[in-house]
Amino acid sequence: MLKRVGVFVVVVLLLAVVVVFGPLLFRRDRVHYRWGGAIGQGVLAEPIGVAYANGRLYVTDAGANRIVVFDTNGTIVARWSGEALALGRPMRVRRGSDGFLYVAEYAADRVSVLDSTGHLVRRIGGTSGKAVGALDAPGGAAARGATVYVTDFYNHRVQAFSPRGVTPIGRFAPLRGGRLQQPHSGLPPQR
Repeated sequence: MLKRVGVFVVVVLLLAVVVVFGPLLFRRDRVHYRWGGAIGQGVLAEPIGVAYANGRLYVTDAGANRIVVFDTNGTIVARWSGEALALGRPMRVRRGSDGFLYVAEYAADRVSVLDSTGHLVRRIGGTSGKAVGALDAPGGAAARGATVYVTDFYNHRVQAFSPRGVTPIGRFAPLRGGRLQQPHSGLPPQR
């Protein structure tokens, strides 16, 4: 009987140690976001896209034509908008391997390339239409080297903008293999 009580006490002690110290043993470093009471206070009119870089969360606010930058505690660090940027319904945002942010602008038919402080570096597109190089409601963009790939929503294609020129990729055909229908942000992740 005494032996059973001893085993029971050891098991209970081991369970207590696992419950108390287990989370510390299996903890992984993670970034946690707290919104600090900002939800419901009109911080974002219509958030669409989000990108993370260097401890900052960049959120496109299509309803207010701006980008809101948060730190990892949910505190607003900056609001990028105004005449200098003149964003036209920013949709998705993606950070390139070059450190720039690529912002697809649905209403302006272009992609704005911004540095990490919100300054405009350059613009891609800006002409509406169906011709090669023209865009109709871009939904997303991603950069790989010097080439920027833009999802051209209403033209049912992806366009590759490079120093050598513009190359359309895909063509419209609903539910057929290898064809596109209103691509938006399904671009592969950066490596």
